[in-house]
Amino acid sequence: TVTMVDRGVEDYVTPARSLIAHFRRMVDEGRLRTENEAQMLTARMGSLAAAPQISGVVFLRPAGRGITVGREPDGNIRIEPAEDPLPPQLETFIKDAKASKSINWGTPFARDNLPLMTIGGALYQDGQFAGVIGAGLSLVGLSAFLTAITTEEGMTSFVLYGDDKVLAHPSLLKPDYRTLITPNRPLLGLSEIDDPVMRGFPDARIEDLGSDSTFELRRLGGGGTADLILTRKVDAYGDVPWRVGVHVPSVSVGQQLRRLFGSIAVGLGLMVVGIAAALLLATRIARPIKAISIAAGNVASLNLKDIEPLPPSRIRELDDEARAFNRMVTGLKWFETYVPRQ
Repeated sequence: TVTMVDRGVEDYVTPARSLIAHFRRMVDEGRLRTENEAQMLTARMGSLAAAPQISGVVFLRPAGRGITVGREPDGNIRIEPAEDPLPPQLETFIKDAKASKSINWGTPFARDNLPLMTIGGALYQDGQFAGVIGAGLSLVGLSAFLTAITTEEGMTSFVLYGDDKVLAHPSLLKPDYRTLITPNRPLLGLSEIDDPVMRGFPDARIEDLGSDSTFELRRLGGGGTADLILTRKVDAYGDVPWRVGVHVPSVSVGQQLRRLFGSIAVGLGLMVVGIAAALLLATRIARPIKAISIAAGNVASLNLKDIEPLPPSRIRELDDEARAFNRMVTGLKWFETYVPRQ
C-alpha cells in the first residue's frame, strides 16, 4: 500500500515535469520563440488542457516580468501578469533555476487559499538565458487523488513535507481548512488537521524493521486500539524530502491477516484435493497401461494362450488402444493356427 501511494504521487507529478521538459526542448530547438508573446501564451494554455492537476503555468523573463496562465476553480482559464514585485519564493526559484540549468522543484506556496507546489526550469534560446518556465501543482488535487486510490476501510493516505508539514491529506479537501492557508503559511502543520493519528506522528514509537526495510513503521497507542503509521521517505522532489504513507488501525491489519490466512488455508485445502485427485487419476491410468505392458510381453514371447482380452476403459485413448491390441492378439491367434509357434 505504501508503494501504491508512492507510485500514485509519482504519477500525479510526472505530467508537470514532462511539461517543463517539453517547453525547454521546444525553446532550445527554436520551435518556440520566447519573444513571441502570442506563441508562448498559446503553448501554455494548451499545456493546461492536457494536465488537470496543473493549476497554472508562468513564464518569467530574466528581469522577473511575465504572464501567468492559471486555472480557475470552475475550470476556466485565467491570464494575468505575474506579481510585481515577485514573492521571495519566486525570486529564489528563478535564481536556482538559472544556476542549476536543470528542472528543479521549488517550495510550496499559496494562491487564493490553495496550496501549490512549484516545478520549473531555465529556458535557453540561442545559447542565452531567456527566462524561467514554472508550473504550479495543486496539492488539493493530490489529496483528492490519493483519497480516491486508497480504498481500504479505515486507511488514510497522506504526504508530508519534511516531518511536520502536510502536503496532501483528506483534510485539505474541506473548505474550512483552506481558510487557514495564507501566502506566508502555505502548508498546515500536523496539529492543525483533524486527524489525531497524524497529530501524534512525531511522538509515535518507531518499530525496528531492520536495515533492509524500505519503509518506516510507527505505532501510536497500544493493544487493540493502536494505530500503525507506515511512511517512506522520498528525495526526488526537491531539497526537503517528502514522506508518503498511510495510517491504519491495527485491528484492521488483524482482519486483513485473518483474511489472508483464511485464503491460504483454502488454497492449501484445494491443493490437497487436487493432489488426491491427481493420484487417483494416475492410478486409474496406470492400471490399464500396466496390463497392456504385461500382455505385450506375452506377445513378444508368443504366449498367446496366456493373454486375456484387455478390459475397456473410460479414458477414450486407452479404450482405443485396448480395442486395437485385442484385435491384434485375435489376428495372431488365427495366424498361429496355420503357422507353428516354433
